[in-house]
Parts: sequence; structure tokens; C-alpha cells
Amino acid sequence: MSGNISESFDLLKKCHAQNEQNSEYLKQIARALYLMGKPKSAIEVANEALKTQPYDWVFYNCNTHLKFQELHQTKGLCFKAMKDYTSAIECFKTANSVNKHEAT
Repeated sequence: MSGNISESFDLLKKCHAQNEQNSEYLKQIARALYLMGKPKSAIEVANEALKTQPYDWVFYNCNTHLKFQELHQTKGLCFKAMKDYTSAIECFKTANSVNKHEAT
């Protein structure tokens, strides 16, 4: 796998600036921040994305359902990277409760 995370991050920020209502950009920005080794910033962005797409919509929109799960998965990875295992487990449990998967 190859790619330039910093370049992707910059492009995602530009896309988000053009369409701030699209929480998909925030989800991807959070993931990029995690991959760039910035877990605290990633958690902040993930929380912002969760505010724009509340869980209540999960039952009405499959895409929102997946975003909610992926955001909590990313937050769990960030907390794990920061060695906050209690918070990581809580996030992983939340992600798993939305859509159970054998690997989680």
C-alpha cells in the first residue's frame, strides 16, 4: 500500500471547506490524522463528525450507520495509541454494538 497521507489530508480539508455539511469528509480527516500519528486531533474531529451525524439517524440511513461505526472504531484506535485502554475498549464496544463483526 502506498500513498501520501499528508496530501490526502490537505485535499480532504479543502473538500470539507467546500461542503461542510458532508460528515464523510470529517470521518476521513479523522482517519488521516490517526494515520499521521495525531490521535488527539483525530478524536476531536471524530467527535465533531458524530455531532453532525447523530446516532438517531442510524435506523434511517445505512451510510450514517457505517459512519457511526467507523468513527467509533477510529476513536478506539486513537485511544489505544494513547494507551487509554479503558476508553479504547468503550469505543470498540460501541462500534461493535452497531454492527457486530467477527474481528472486533
